[in-house]
Amino acid sequence: MSSEDQKGAAIEKRVDTLCNQLNIPNSVECLRVAACSAQIGLKSTLYKVPGDYYSRSLEERRDLLHSSTTNALCKSLIFENTYWKPPSECGEECSGTDPETGDADYSRYYVCLVQYNRKISDHKLFKMLRAKRPELSKKYFNFRCAEDGDALAGFPFNGVAPVGMLRDIPIIVSDAIMEEKYMFMGGGLEDVKLGCRPTDLVDKYQWVDPKTMEVSGAGGRIMVADVTVDE
Repeated sequence: MSSEDQKGAAIEKRVDTLCNQLNIPNSVECLRVAACSAQIGLKSTLYKVPGDYYSRSLEERRDLLHSSTTNALCKSLIFENTYWKPPSECGEECSGTDPETGDADYSRYYVCLVQYNRKISDHKLFKMLRAKRPELSKKYFNFRCAEDGDALAGFPFNGVAPVGMLRDIPIIVSDAIMEEKYMFMGGGLEDVKLGCRPTDLVDKYQWVDPKTMEVSGAGGRIMVADVTVDE
């Protein structure tokens, strides 16, 4: 075995050891979530769940995660403003490096964190974001679940995490989640969940570029709002 092969094998062994300690699969997605969480100082835990997790009731999922309430079970949904136009076409200046998501008040995409027992209201989402840009006509707003949202974030279906995304997409947290002491959401894979305190996520969140592990430093990328209704 060459010296390069030995180095590669040693690195792989260390990664396997880390994944075993975290009790998570050795996957790029889960490692990205763990590394980016650590980079911003977010106190969080990754939980491995059974492969049939999503075929179980909310009460069974709650028990698997040793939670006291189903209100702690959350998901990350990526919404697209299908009427979004580039800033130049709206008489605006582009902010940020990504013209589609650089402006948190008028982004093409948003990650919406919502509890499983509630659902996003398109109308509330529209009212919340239109209020941030009242100078823009209503014709520039229309929110729907993004068809390619999971791929945009860099995660498989049911594995989307708000931390470790490939793109700096603004996040909207349902205000109902903030009433809970702890929350669980996608952790990179369908059978891995990320757990943390909602207050910590809101206080600590900054986007981390997974390629360089540099923290963006941009503020206002995570917002708390009333954007849900009962399921």
